[in-house]
Amino acid sequence: MIADNNQVELSIEQIHKVTLDIVKRMSNICEKIGVNYYVAYGSLIGAVRHKGFIPWDDDFDVVMLRNDYEKFCDYCIHHQDEMKPYKLLTRKNEENYPYNIARLNNMDYRAVYENVQGYDSGVFIDIYPLDGAGSKAEQVIQRVKKKKSDLFRITLWSIDDHYTKSTYHKWYRSVAKYVVRSYAKIRGSKYFLDKMENFKNLYDIKKSRYIAEMTWDSGLTLYEKKWFEDYIYMDFENLKVKVPVGYDEFLKCHYGDYMKLPPVEERVPHHEYKVYRR
Repeated sequence: MIADNNQVELSIEQIHKVTLDIVKRMSNICEKIGVNYYVAYGSLIGAVRHKGFIPWDDDFDVVMLRNDYEKFCDYCIHHQDEMKPYKLLTRKNEENYPYNIARLNNMDYRAVYENVQGYDSGVFIDIYPLDGAGSKAEQVIQRVKKKKSDLFRITLWSIDDHYTKSTYHKWYRSVAKYVVRSYAKIRGSKYFLDKMENFKNLYDIKKSRYIAEMTWDSGLTLYEKKWFEDYIYMDFENLKVKVPVGYDEFLKCHYGDYMKLPPVEERVPHHEYKVYRR
């Protein structure tokens, strides 16, 4: 999607303001229908370390256990008209939507992406489902991690909108990428997104000691299910948000010493999009 050259790009401070309204709307819906969410990833670091956004971060992440995730998505899809300008995007209700996670959008705004198949997006928050991941960590990782990582790489090539050369220095890496990406385009993104989605069925969450983000992203990080058996509230800018009771363990397994600031040169947004008012 191409932006009008006369439009002014939103600043990160403006994106933060709009994002907070989306978080508030999401939280209200969860309260209304009786589901839990947990602030996660960089946004959870922001809550713990900054009491709000990491100043250079340009998105907001939450996770939900699979049953709550599906209940939340179904509610938003069936109440789409009354939720305007907010709109939940999933593969169930948006034909060209290229992710196996949901995004709750404010459609008064328009996000323009650099290299993703076209779909209509606003300012958004990411909502990741967590699925069962068994009870024997080494066996689960051995069975799933590499397969998931390889499939995710091909899935990204299936949803991009133009070819970019491999970042590896060896010429044959770029050739291999070109060939595999061409195959991915022929099969179509739905085929690979469906294969990623199938990972949610590998383990019964009720019988699992671990849970994980099974259907999106590369690699595999296992979380103790008990970390998400309850929540506490934390300050996030002008809101109170839910974080998992095991937030410290969750962050350490992802980031190590998460209270340590990154080098100055790394304090930049990491997402490839720009946002404009419609």
